[in-house]
Amino acid sequence: MYKEIFLILDTCHASSLFDTLDAPNIIMLSTARAKESALSTDTDGELNVFMSDKFSGMFNEFLHEPNGFRSNPNFRMSDLSRYFTFEKVLSHVDITTTGSRPLQDIKFSEYFPLDKL
Repeated sequence: MYKEIFLILDTCHASSLFDTLDAPNIIMLSTARAKESALSTDTDGELNVFMSDKFSGMFNEFLHEPNGFRSNPNFRMSDLSRYFTFEKVLSHVDITTTGSRPLQDIKFSEYFPLDKL
């Protein structure tokens, strides 16, 4: 059994999964709404496939760049959708929870400890 899970779904129509998810204590971040596409950025010319969505690259930068998460150790889960705006990722980033803890009470560092990045 688990205590709490942070699930990131980075794909087109991502939030549609959360409409059917019925499990306790899941923090769910989706990078596109149910009827919205997520923007892919990098392609592999040899395989002719997209390598990642725009959010994935920006999330990696957010974790590792000095002016991202590292500059604000008190960053809360509720801050994610305000940080990853539509203007940045070209889709709507939404976060919700099936748990009882309010998102503003959950530090992002509970799932991504600064000393481990």
